[in-house]
Amino acid sequence: KILGNYLYYDAHEWDETTGISTTYLCKHDMKPNEIVKTPMTFDAGEDMEAYMGRYTVDTEGNVYTMWNAYPVYVEGSTYNENSQKYYLTKFDSVGTLIYMQDISEIMKADEMNAYVQYMEVGADGKLYTSADTIVRIFNEDGSFLGQVEGSGNWIMGLTVDKNGKVYLNQYNQQGT
Repeated sequence: KILGNYLYYDAHEWDETTGISTTYLCKHDMKPNEIVKTPMTFDAGEDMEAYMGRYTVDTEGNVYTMWNAYPVYVEGSTYNENSQKYYLTKFDSVGTLIYMQDISEIMKADEMNAYVQYMEVGADGKLYTSADTIVRIFNEDGSFLGQVEGSGNWIMGLTVDKNGKVYLNQYNQQGT
């Protein structure tokens, strides 16, 4: 994502010695060509692991992330899909957690639309997340406001125009 002079992207590093993977959000200031890497960590609780799915950045540099949490695999155990959890987080521009919302029930209400593919923040401060065929909308504090159901076709992207209005792009039989 490019905002002003900054290019935001995620990076992943694997430490062979410890066996730990770290996810970073990188903020590349293109004027002096400097990169700031902020580790993106999330405590999913005891016996749970989590990975950062999608993220987006607003015009003030706040970072919104979607985390998918799942039980740590134990040899011989059976995986229960109902134990998967979804969290929405917001960090300020220096990486301080502003909020963390457990949105598992919202996401599981429609399992076919549980995997977030795109996220954007509009000029209204609301967070728009798309999953397959619907867009879920969250308020500035991370509370769920509702959802928009399109034509039932796949959502191929969300974008924000220069005025901060959010648009979605859907696939149809004639193309996109």
